[in-house]
Amino acid sequence: TDQLQLAVIDTGIGMSPAQQGRIFEAFTQAEISTARSYGGTGLGLSIVRQLLALMGGRVRVESELDRGSAFHVTLPARTPNGVVMVQTLAEVCPIKSPTATSQVPRLRGTILYAEDNVVNQQLVRNLVARTGARIEIAANGAEAMLYALRHHPDLILMDVSMPVISGITATRLLRSYGYKGPIIACTANVMANEVDQYLGNGFNACLEKPIRRPRFYEEIARHCPAAEDGSRASPGLSATP
Repeated sequence: TDQLQLAVIDTGIGMSPAQQGRIFEAFTQAEISTARSYGGTGLGLSIVRQLLALMGGRVRVESELDRGSAFHVTLPARTPNGVVMVQTLAEVCPIKSPTATSQVPRLRGTILYAEDNVVNQQLVRNLVARTGARIEIAANGAEAMLYALRHHPDLILMDVSMPVISGITATRLLRSYGYKGPIIACTANVMANEVDQYLGNGFNACLEKPIRRPRFYEEIARHCPAAEDGSRASPGLSATP
């Protein structure tokens, strides 16, 4: 039919029919609580719909509460003369390329991760668990400060934007209280001037979000003590989360 069709599907919290009816409106979130938990401005789907309209396409949503959502996109894709389009997956010859792997360092000691997002907490908890090091979680900068001053972890991974006390403020206060352990900033804001700001406020290094496994392991191995046998876990982890 000279159309390109795409589907983006998740198994998340889903939406009611009423929420589906307004989800493509500008500055609209399914629920205020969802906006608080997951962020966003409510503009993304509105922009998607407008861009598709400009290209002669359309988007629709199917969703069920507690089961997930599916967004279906249709775009015109007229076939040039003499071109045969792929019709089935069996016609596609897969291109094999080497998969980047990351060595998992064997570490000991305690890593404190200060982060208010539970998904990020679980991701980093899983990554650290493979190293053999112990991980503790703080949900905001205040909790991170209290834990660090009482227990002196071997390494602190500090999210920059957190409630109660931001990661930058928490790090500055820790340094003013004489805390000398390594602190790594974790943030999506990694322009050169921003990284310079983090380093100037007491951070030792910066890790970019979303977390990339090879870079993550390289950086924590630089600041966290190695296991007594100095061994490394076997490679094989994909380079992207």
